[in-house]
Amino acid sequence: MESNFYPPLIILGMHRSGTTMLASLLQKSGLFIGSDLDRNQEPLIFIRLNDWILDQAGSRWDNPPDLEVMFKNNELSELTADYLGAVMRSFQVAKYLGIKRLLRGETLFSMKSPWGWKDPRMTFTLPFWLKLFPEAKIIHLYRNGVDVAASLQKRSIKALSVANKSHALRKKWGFYNIFLKNSGFVNSSTCLDLSKGFALWENYVSSSFALTDTCINDFLHVKYEDILDSPKEHLAEILNFSGLPYNEEKLDQMSLGIDNSKGFSFRKDKHLLEFYEKARSSVIMERLGYN
Repeated sequence: MESNFYPPLIILGMHRSGTTMLASLLQKSGLFIGSDLDRNQEPLIFIRLNDWILDQAGSRWDNPPDLEVMFKNNELSELTADYLGAVMRSFQVAKYLGIKRLLRGETLFSMKSPWGWKDPRMTFTLPFWLKLFPEAKIIHLYRNGVDVAASLQKRSIKALSVANKSHALRKKWGFYNIFLKNSGFVNSSTCLDLSKGFALWENYVSSSFALTDTCINDFLHVKYEDILDSPKEHLAEILNFSGLPYNEEKLDQMSLGIDNSKGFSFRKDKHLLEFYEKARSSVIMERLGYN
């Protein structure tokens, strides 16, 4: 491994749990999270590689895999990690670093300033990445499962509505005579169902906490609602953990963009309140104090 290595900060957590908010705040505080990002502040190259890992297990983000077989098979585990390392040392990394950083001779194994990335898929693929970056720091952000499931459902319903209108136009103008669709009408049909979205949240959160038992890395679990209730206190904790500089003025500025009305949003919806009454007895909900 090259010298002068600055280990990455990896942000994981279930989709719709506030990780985009956290990544944006840390980016403004000096954390480099990539040059080619999607709208959720996730580097496209890491999304692609994590999807590739999940695909080997016949899975995807909304159908989490059991990667234990891959981990236990030393040949497959080492081959997978070696491939990731080869890509991270190739010109492909320009998609993360950007051309200017690449031309300056920077690599992910010689970073001299804080860097990292965010991708919920890391909940399941992290062990492979820790073979490359054994000193990585990890932040896990979690949120009430009913709010997460409701947000996933709302996003999927909106996407389906848009897709329906687009499909009607494409069918009307004969678009399908020339092209076939290369993607689905929704990002996840699973998340159209509130109960299945909640079960998916349970899987992600329990898997994230289980990582604490299997790796020796610095690991920080943060409750989304705690940030909303006491932003300065918890942002200071996160910045300290991340090794990023701050002062009172900086904390005040960061806190201004945090909307505490987003905490426990399900309480404003009768249907979601009824769902919560059934879901609150979940082992994970009780463990995290959401009951």
